[in-house]
Amino acid sequence: MNDTTRVEARPDVTDFVNRVRARLSDLSEEEREELVGGLEADLAELVADGGSVSELGDPRAYADELRSAAGVPARSRDASDEPARPLRDALAAGLDHARNRWEALVNREATVGAWSFLVTLRPVWWVFRAWLAVQLVDIFASVVNYQWSGDRPTVVPTLLGLFPGVVVLAVAVVGSVQIGRGRWWPGSAIGRSVAARVLLVGLNAFAVVATPVVLGQFANAADAGYAGAASAYPAQEPQAGLRNAGEYVQNVFPYDAQGRPLTGVQLFDQDGNPLVVPRFAGETVAPGGETLVSAYPWLQGERQVYNVFPLPRREQELTPTVDTRVDPDAWTSANPPYLPGHPLTVVPPVALPTVPADAEGSGEAEGSGDEVDGSDSEKPRSR
Repeated sequence: MNDTTRVEARPDVTDFVNRVRARLSDLSEEEREELVGGLEADLAELVADGGSVSELGDPRAYADELRSAAGVPARSRDASDEPARPLRDALAAGLDHARNRWEALVNREATVGAWSFLVTLRPVWWVFRAWLAVQLVDIFASVVNYQWSGDRPTVVPTLLGLFPGVVVLAVAVVGSVQIGRGRWWPGSAIGRSVAARVLLVGLNAFAVVATPVVLGQFANAADAGYAGAASAYPAQEPQAGLRNAGEYVQNVFPYDAQGRPLTGVQLFDQDGNPLVVPRFAGETVAPGGETLVSAYPWLQGERQVYNVFPLPRREQELTPTVDTRVDPDAWTSANPPYLPGHPLTVVPPVALPTVPADAEGSGEAEGSGDEVDGSDSEKPRSR
C-alpha cells in the first residue's frame, strides 16, 4: 500500500502493533520487520472498513501465531515472560489511548500554539500543587488539633509553626518539581509503570478538585470570625457584649475606689440592661494549643448570667470531642471552674473632686451680708 492510499493508523492500532513487537523482541530487527512491517497499515485499513482490533485477541498470542506461520521457532520462556494481566493491560491501553488522543487534539493547527504556551507554564503547576498539598496537610492538622481559635489561613502554611511550614513547603516544592521533570517518578510515558501512571494521574486530578476548597479558605476567612460561635449561644443577643477596640472583652476585673479587687460585681448600662461578656468571647485556647479555657456564668436563681465579674473559668483538654457547653455538674466534678485572680493585686485609689474646707469657710463669711449668693449652695460638699 503506497502513501497515497494509506489509511491513518489509530492509537489502538499503534498500541496493538507495539505489543506485538514487544513479544517479538528476541528476534533481530530484520526478522521483526519481516513479520510486522506492514501490520500497522493492514490493521488501520481493517479498522477503517468497520473492523476492530479487539477481534485479533491478545497481541501476545497474535505474535506467537505470526512466529508459527513464518516457521520461526517459538520464543523460549524467560524471566521477562510474565503471565497476562488483563487489568494491568487494560489500564495501560486506556492510558496510552487517552495520551494519544490528547496529543492528537493539542497538536492540531488551531490549538498547537496555545498548548505550546501552556507547556512553558508547567513549572508553575508543579510549584502550585506542592503548595496545595501542604495547605491540605495544614488544614487537616488544624482540624485534628481542634485549632478553631479564629486564626486565618496564611500563604505560607504554618503547620502549627512558621518554621516547620517553610521547611515542609520547600521539600514539597523540590519533590513536585523533580516529579514533573521525570527525575523521581516513572511519569506518564508509554511503557512505564502502570501503577505509577495511575497514581500520578489520580494525584493531579485530586489537586485540581482540591484547588477551590483550599482557595475557599482564604475567601471565607474574612467573614468567618466568631459568626459560627455566636450562633451557638442563642441565649445572648447576636450583637450583645462588651467590646474594647472593636474586640469582644473576655472578662472584667473590677476594683473599688481604694484600688482593692472586687468579686461578684454586677454591671448594668444606663437603661438597666446587663453588660455581658458573651460566652463565646470567653472561650480561648491556652498557649501551646492543648488546653481549652471556657467562661462560666454566675447564677441568678436558676438563670445563668454573664454580667457578674470576674467570670469563672474552666480548663479542659483540647480534643476534637471536647464538650464546650456549660456543664451544670462542673462545679462538683474533678475539674471544676474557678475564679481567676485579678491581673493586678492593687491599683491606685481614686476619688471624686470636692471643695477644699478653707474655700467653704470663706464662702460662708462672704454670705453673711445682706445679700446671699445662692450659687454657693450648689457646690459639692466634701464627705
